[in-house]
Amino acid sequence: MKFTRTEPAIVNASDPDSSQFDVDQEGSERFASWVLRGPLAVLVGLLCLWELATWAPNYLTWPLWADHDVFATSAKCWDSGVLPYREINGNNFPGTTYIFWILGKLCGFGWGLGPGFYGFDAALVGLFGAGLIAWSGRRFGRLLPGLIGYGGFLGYYLALDYSQAAQRDWQGPLLAIFGLLLVQAWPGRTSRVLAGLTSALGLIIRPQAVLLLPAQALAVASEARQSGRSGILATIEWGIALALGLALGFLPVVMAGIWPDFLHALKVVSYGGKYNLVTPAMFAEQMLIQLQPLRLDIVPIAILLLAKQAQPETRRTAWPWLVAMLGVLFYRPMSPHPHAYLSHPTMIVWTGLVAILVQIVLDQVRLPASVRLVAILLIAGLGLTAKPRFCNPNGSLEAFSFLKTHREPGPKPTGYARHPDVPAAAFYEWEDYRNLLDYLRTTTSPTTKVANCLKHVPAITGPTGRLPAFPAESVAWLTVVREDEEETFADQLRKATDTVVVWAPTEKEMARAPKLPVLTRAIEDNYAFEARFGLIEVWRRKPIDAAEGTK
Repeated sequence: MKFTRTEPAIVNASDPDSSQFDVDQEGSERFASWVLRGPLAVLVGLLCLWELATWAPNYLTWPLWADHDVFATSAKCWDSGVLPYREINGNNFPGTTYIFWILGKLCGFGWGLGPGFYGFDAALVGLFGAGLIAWSGRRFGRLLPGLIGYGGFLGYYLALDYSQAAQRDWQGPLLAIFGLLLVQAWPGRTSRVLAGLTSALGLIIRPQAVLLLPAQALAVASEARQSGRSGILATIEWGIALALGLALGFLPVVMAGIWPDFLHALKVVSYGGKYNLVTPAMFAEQMLIQLQPLRLDIVPIAILLLAKQAQPETRRTAWPWLVAMLGVLFYRPMSPHPHAYLSHPTMIVWTGLVAILVQIVLDQVRLPASVRLVAILLIAGLGLTAKPRFCNPNGSLEAFSFLKTHREPGPKPTGYARHPDVPAAAFYEWEDYRNLLDYLRTTTSPTTKVANCLKHVPAITGPTGRLPAFPAESVAWLTVVREDEEETFADQLRKATDTVVVWAPTEKEMARAPKLPVLTRAIEDNYAFEARFGLIEVWRRKPIDAAEGTK
């Protein structure tokens, strides 16, 4: 077989087709350069604003999730003189309880209602965007990297349902990341002190945020050395501010005399206990689960591969964020219970890494503008979406009328949705749940206690502003944390007077529902049916003599 060699074609400069190609190529380069200088940033910024505007109003109408109910109830109890950790069970740090207490005091929506808390969370989402974009402008001299990173975060966060959104596992780590943004965007003593204080607040909300502190300490030392100061002394200043912030954060607990109770409560989540499910096998499994989304792996790997081609300032910016990513990879595996929302911290750090990767591409000035533009569009495509799941223009417009009523909306909020990993999410029909909350607010007095015995534990005591009949917001404490305390819960129902029980008798027959026979007998002996909302029933305490007669 004979092969013939073909020579490459020689382009004739006088060839009209070749000249046209050169003109087109030059035009496309000018266009790409123009897009990178401003229009792309404007486009991404407008997309972010549109997504926030079509998400936030509707977001304020969402109901509280069971986790939120824990802290809303704790805050109401504390305000009523019922001490958390001592008289109300708890196994969490107090930061979110503080938030609900402050909102309960200041917010016109009342104790535990969703608009106040979700408004606070929506403000954090907006502040994160403002901080990231400002950091990008000051660090890189352009807003585009921060905008693309933030757009990717919105694509993730605005697709979370009510069982995943507004969780302390994004709020606590976010405050620690705020510290990193401050240190890199405005280097100096003031930013170091503020970074330490905001990080302390993050730790008070969620202690696992400590995994982000090495990255922040690295940034503090790096920026200090860059300005000709001692990195060690700067880190000490930051550490003192962090320690002071932690002391101030725990001061209410100390002043209330419940510090020993708080320390004792933490034993519930200690390694080896029933609630803490961490084992070597579980640790490995959770690590693999969070690495499954390939975009989380691709971005830091790309930064490492391209670091040598980046400008020195970009490299110096990147290292603390890479250390932060390494830290948060342990966040989910080391947490006591493998909740789905434990992946939030990795997405926060990933957002910053996306911005850094965009800047590395922009640093490659020797590459044609069209190549840089295509690369940036591909990076943006890892996170940006035109319409995240819960961006709802019509729902957001309708939300304003419902917010005026200070009650849950009639149509089911978009966020009240099932989650594949959370069987209890949106288990009860929205109309039944909404009518139940209205009923409890209107037919019980502020002194009436409520026993939430529903096996799928929707938030009840928090959004109604009623104290719990149990030493916890619901039976979730029994079914998730300490099943050996069932007799104590049942005894509370027997001794109660002005109390109603919310439960679903049909759940006794559900195969997968936790069995609570002692508690069930206490309800049937001492309480009588009063109202029904679908599966949900309200039973009120019988007169003491009548209850005794049934025994």
